[in-house]
Amino acid sequence: MSELKTKENLLINDLLFNLKDEKIKGHHFFNNKEFEFESYSTLVKNAFKFGSYLNEQAVVTRSVCLLYLTTPKEILTCFYGAISKGFIPLILPAIKALSGKEVLLERIKEWHLRFEKNSVLVIGDDESLSIEQLPKSLRVILFDHLDISSQNIEIESPLNRMSDFVPSSNDIAYIQLTSASTGKSKGVAISHRNVIHNVSGITEASRLTKGEFGCSWLPLYHDMGLVGAEIFCLYNNYSLVLMSPYNFLRKPLRWLEAIDQFKCTLSPAPNFAYSYCCDLIKDDKLTDLDLSSWKVAYNGSEPINVDTLTRFNEKFKRYGYKSSIMTPVYGLAENTLGVTFDDVQAEANFLVIERKNIAFNKKVKIVEEVFDYSLKNYSTTGQYLTAFSLGKSLSGQFVYIVDEEGIVINHEETIGQVVVRGNSVALGYITQESIDFELKEFNGAVETGDIGFIRNKKLYVIERIKNIIIKNGENYFANDLETQLSRSFGIDEGRIAVFEVTLNNSSNIVALIEARTTEEAKILNNKSRMNLSVDLPINSFIFVKKGQIPKTSSGKKQHFKCRALLVENNLSIINVES
Repeated sequence: MSELKTKENLLINDLLFNLKDEKIKGHHFFNNKEFEFESYSTLVKNAFKFGSYLNEQAVVTRSVCLLYLTTPKEILTCFYGAISKGFIPLILPAIKALSGKEVLLERIKEWHLRFEKNSVLVIGDDESLSIEQLPKSLRVILFDHLDISSQNIEIESPLNRMSDFVPSSNDIAYIQLTSASTGKSKGVAISHRNVIHNVSGITEASRLTKGEFGCSWLPLYHDMGLVGAEIFCLYNNYSLVLMSPYNFLRKPLRWLEAIDQFKCTLSPAPNFAYSYCCDLIKDDKLTDLDLSSWKVAYNGSEPINVDTLTRFNEKFKRYGYKSSIMTPVYGLAENTLGVTFDDVQAEANFLVIERKNIAFNKKVKIVEEVFDYSLKNYSTTGQYLTAFSLGKSLSGQFVYIVDEEGIVINHEETIGQVVVRGNSVALGYITQESIDFELKEFNGAVETGDIGFIRNKKLYVIERIKNIIIKNGENYFANDLETQLSRSFGIDEGRIAVFEVTLNNSSNIVALIEARTTEEAKILNNKSRMNLSVDLPINSFIFVKKGQIPKTSSGKKQHFKCRALLVENNLSIINVES
């Protein structure tokens, strides 16, 4: 890539131009029946044609293109097409990820009003969304009605283009929506420089060769799917197997079969995916599975669970999976994606630490450092918790810890908020009041909202600050309590949400638990009675119907919404045990 421009000045447009004649590498899109290959050359040509169509339709340069499309192939054609001609794409989450059509319509109206005339909506073949339901002032393009492939177009280098708007590396390339695990989703303005710098750092940390092959089912509206899989592979000219998250959720084995079929070497996923595979894939379906090609299994986006890693290793090691490929990573949309990466192809390691010492400005008390979690059971009790090493900062980034006043903590192993500085830090938030791209600027540094510490230059993250529960002078952590309850009840953590709520003028810690049936609720209720005598600070166990715990578009639990639903009596409660 450096032959065209230096890394600091490279544009996403340059990446596309460099691949305009690449007919061997590309995407293998899953169409719900089989995989279809499309070369990068074809993708680039169709993308540029779509960008030219926007020009022909007199869409104002730098307008926001809201993309609501049904397949990864359509999304990428329009995403890169918009960028190629100086428009700013924003990929909207699927209806299923937003808990219904009404939420999607609200999002569309919100973004349209925010940019007034400088926005256009591109929609695909989705019968759940009709033009009549949209604001009349919003310009709508029906992608399925366009005959993109029949157009002829000359793809010019960004260096040679004179007629079109040519962005600078510091201009907004696209808008990334945050996952909103602790609040309302925000729009993050990502520059060309941000994304190129980030994927370059990920490439360096991953220690890869030219012949790698990616595989992803992660949604393209999520930073881990868009940057960590898609743009990363485009940047390195790696082929990529791409399917929708619903292909994975309906049949998780399909993910592993794709890795086997295409001999993929790289695949990212959050912790829940590895647990999901253990729970839903039956052993008799694995006879011919071969995962020996898999070199790096990036694990990020949510807390990493020791039990999950142990179970996944035990279940799939006989099929070529190696525990050393599991690579814990840390990132956030406000930093484009990647912040820290642990050592690639080394065993994931973690610390067992005392829970009572976890508070701002306190030195963490380490009980044990574990490099091989398969040797014994590391299920923690109420006294201890585990913290995985998330590795060192990516190239060109600096991670540090601050206290509650924002003052830098210079001592290692001391608890505080994680802050990131560097060239991957996004331009800022496009706020609710933003007009014409006014930003709440980050100025090169962003507070993550996570608490953790640094040890031997490696980052350890414990919890979201907003998910810390203080009771009787003790600090408790929502994800840690959920892990302990998951073990006690024998159910997936995704069905448990622990949060603090004020009821009858008293502070209570509540465990919201989804039950698939009334009979299961009775069984779990009996288990909860036994747990009341265990040293867990849970005041109430509330059993609700399946699907009641609200989640973000990327699958993270929204504890603040759980609290609101309970207070407003908007939950389908089966039983309460206090």
